[in-house]
Amino acid sequence: MSQSLTDFSDLTRSVRESAVHLEMRDGYGVENEIEGFSAWKQGHRLNPEDKNSWWRPWLDLVQEVTAKGVVIRRDGPA
Repeated sequence: MSQSLTDFSDLTRSVRESAVHLEMRDGYGVENEIEGFSAWKQGHRLNPEDKNSWWRPWLDLVQEVTAKGVVIRRDGPA
């Protein structure tokens, strides 16, 4: 499956009532995450003190969507 952050952001912005991220697979192979995952396996870690460099875009998107009254949650197998 090919997915870009822009496509995902646009899709998230189009939600009207609720969005659920459902975890069902043991592994994922999203092309745009392969490089970051490889770096992580080699020991690279994001600086938790510098969240603006890696977490801020997601937080901004969630804030934008939830401000419209959309409920976002994450779920998976019990």
